[in-house]
Amino acid sequence: MTNKTLANTVLEYSRRGSNTTKPIAQAPIELQQLWNRGNEEGISMIKVRKLKERYETTDGNSFRVHSFGKVSLNEVLPKHLRTGHIEDEVRFNEKIKVGEKNPTMTILRVPSNYKANANFDRDIDSSFKALHLDRDFEKPSKIVNLFNRLF
Repeated sequence: MTNKTLANTVLEYSRRGSNTTKPIAQAPIELQQLWNRGNEEGISMIKVRKLKERYETTDGNSFRVHSFGKVSLNEVLPKHLRTGHIEDEVRFNEKIKVGEKNPTMTILRVPSNYKANANFDRDIDSSFKALHLDRDFEKPSKIVNLFNRLF
C-alpha cells in the first residue's frame, strides 16, 4: 500500500516533513506530546493501527518492535543484535545544533480518526507500560549478576 493510498486513512508525521509526511510541528498538541514521549523513551517510530491488535515483541533486522494492542513502538536494535548487512543498517541523518540532544523519533503514524477512539490515551499508556515491562524482563536480575560475578 503506497502512502497516497494511506493518505485518506492515516496521519503520518516526521520531524521536518517530506513528500509523504507532515512536519510534527503541524500536528495537534496531543500528537506532539506523544512524539515527545517517544523521544524520551528512545523510540524511533510509533504506529497506531485502526483495527488490528498485536501483543508481541519481535526483533527484525534493525528494529525491536514492541506491540501492545493497536500500538507498536519501534526502537533501533543495539548494534550487536543487528544483522550486519549494510542494507539493514538504520540511518537517520539528522543535523543538530551543538548542545541539542539527538532525537530518536522519526515517524509517527496514527489513524485519521484517532480522536474518535475514546481509548486512544489509554492504549498509548498501556503500550508504554508494556514497553517498560519488556525492557525490565530483558535486564538480568541483581541475583543473576551476583551469581555471574561469583562463578
